[in-house]
Amino acid sequence: MSLIYIPLAIFLYVLVWVYRRATTRRSPHPYPPGPPPEPVIGNLRHVPTEFPWLKYAEWGNQYGPLAYLNVGGQPLLILNTHQAAIDLLEKRGQIYSDRHPCIMAGELVGKYSFYPFLQDVPYLYFK
Repeated sequence: MSLIYIPLAIFLYVLVWVYRRATTRRSPHPYPPGPPPEPVIGNLRHVPTEFPWLKYAEWGNQYGPLAYLNVGGQPLLILNTHQAAIDLLEKRGQIYSDRHPCIMAGELVGKYSFYPFLQDVPYLYFK
């Protein structure tokens, strides 16, 4: 009697998985192109260990000024042109330059006044 519940449970699990996969909102802005990722590890095997700049330059010719990799769940954006680096890091650098909060040292111990744990503070920027 209980053997009939196993296929039913598997069917319901697959049905819920397909439904959630179809209804989850994806980002309205897609990632830049890059080499296709593999399941679970992403592009971990695509990242070169020797002379990586040569492979990045090849990807620049193939995918354009921006190449996106997902290396073991960590997003990696490769900027292949000087203009792309200036646009993203200099002109819009304020968006990307902040530290992740360190809960133990920052909030629990009260070390937010210690320089390595400071978050994005506007009065630290020189004009």
